[in-house]
Amino acid sequence: MPSSPPVVGIEALVRWPAPDGSLRSPAEFIPIAEESGHIVGIGRRVITRAVDEIAAWSAAHPDRDQIALAINASPRELARADYAGRVHALLDRAQLGERDLIIEVTETAMHEGGVAAERNLRALQRTGIHLALDDFGTGYSAIGRLRQHAFDQLKIDKTFIAGVAERADDRAVVEAVIAMAKAFDMTVVAEGIETPAQLDVVRELGCDLGQGFLFGRPSPLSTLDPV
Repeated sequence: MPSSPPVVGIEALVRWPAPDGSLRSPAEFIPIAEESGHIVGIGRRVITRAVDEIAAWSAAHPDRDQIALAINASPRELARADYAGRVHALLDRAQLGERDLIIEVTETAMHEGGVAAERNLRALQRTGIHLALDDFGTGYSAIGRLRQHAFDQLKIDKTFIAGVAERADDRAVVEAVIAMAKAFDMTVVAEGIETPAQLDVVRELGCDLGQGFLFGRPSPLSTLDPV
């Protein structure tokens, strides 16, 4: 991560408009959507809009290096037999390359998605779509899964990054995770970077990429600087 990190990827985030005009955090409605099953429809709408928007943005800025689009996949989505097929159909329609897409899954999503999730992940990766293990360290951590799926990215959860500049134990955890990920030839992403001190430490420890409020708040794609 250089002194002025370039934007190499974006993550699609969803918010729910409230009657008062404010936007509700996903922490407020995603658990309800998961429990009710509505997360499948929400996820379909999010990935469709995100793929269309990044394709349009790329077409409008042909001189700009392509940036990757990261999409979160929920346990219920991964459990559907047609998930991988729908993702590929969206990419074909938008004329977006498979290697421009990153599907982010949590350890919990893999555990709850069962056999269907395993099949979807393999089907996605066989065609060149990147896989990222999200929020690493907060779910059913298993080194075997890293070997089995050969994830392209490992994202260190923000709960460890928050104290990495002040707490020796958090620093030790982050350092160990980075070393392990490197052993599996994975790109490491530090989540939730909010201060220059946190950025300095993860740089020093060899982290490849970072995301967080230090670089920018969630905003529409139209605000992304094309330069």
